[in-house]
Amino acid sequence: MKLLLGDIRNELHNDLLRNIERIIEQRQDKPSYWILVYQNRENLSGQETKGQERPGWTQYIEGTDLINTKIILLSQKPPKMVGTMCWHVDNRRGKLVREWILPLDRPRDEQFVSGEGAKEVFDSAEGVPIIW
Repeated sequence: MKLLLGDIRNELHNDLLRNIERIIEQRQDKPSYWILVYQNRENLSGQETKGQERPGWTQYIEGTDLINTKIILLSQKPPKMVGTMCWHVDNRRGKLVREWILPLDRPRDEQFVSGEGAKEVFDSAEGVPIIW
């Protein structure tokens, strides 16, 4: 069966939601914390990977690429970073608040770049530290 990009995204999304739900259930005694999530892709070309279990690694793709989902629990709100998702869990009030979901900053083809900035994007970045 051939996997399409949408299938992979849906499965990663469902896997992430299951993991976040499990974390929230296990940490009901903690009054407040943040969940920071990011994913990266590791190219495993030439390495023997099929059938091997690697703790903390989410999914194999064609036996050469691996998508690694990292979930970090924090006691303080982290800075906004591209390619991350963040939620605040407030168990005292019984609330889960999405703080942000920021896409990766990928290079774009010249024909799709307007040369003008979007005011909303600039305004939303106010006060965000620059991380090199």
